Amino acid sequence: MPARAFAADRPGGLLTAALLGLGAVAPVAAQEFDRYEGPGAQAVNARLAALAAECRSEMELPLTYDPQEVIASVDFNGDGRIDPVLNQSKVGCDGSPVLWSGTGGAPVRIFVSNASGGWDEHTTGGFAGRVVMMGHVPVWVQLVHGTACDGAGALPCAEALIWGDGRFRSVADGKPVPADDDPQ
Repeated sequence: MPARAFAADRPGGLLTAALLGLGAVAPVAAQEFDRYEGPGAQAVNARLAALAAECRSEMELPLTYDPQEVIASVDFNGDGRIDPVLNQSKVGCDGSPVLWSGTGGAPVRIFVSNASGGWDEHTTGGFAGRVVMMGHVPVWVQLVHGTACDGAGALPCAEALIWGDGRFRSVADGKPVPADDDPQ
């Protein structure tokens, strides 16, 4: 599918072109929703189709993304099959990630292969996530909302997720979440 371009001759195009010049909006190589071809394609494409339906129903816009920016792949569970990661901060409705991004980041969908040959979807959320290899262990590292570190939302905070015992694990596992009325 051809890359989408924002032109000054479209409605609102002049403003869009100016914002693009400042680097303030969508990825330059964003594409309309198309099929993902790679490990876990059926599961990833089902999620992309659901996101495309949200774009159409909520904003009457096509789903756009840059395939090279959206999908990271690594074998998290050590079964020899590559597990794709769909970073929704890089997916938008005609370039706008407004449906899924907020102060806490955006959903990250990690599709881990299972024993039956399918893929289980695990969801986390944050900013600027990436796979880091620590020895032979793949770790998903991401920036998260400052409240995850018991601070204000703007406080820098990071989370690392490692696959173990059939799920992603973090040092935050088991940490009690204070109730809204808890006077800390």
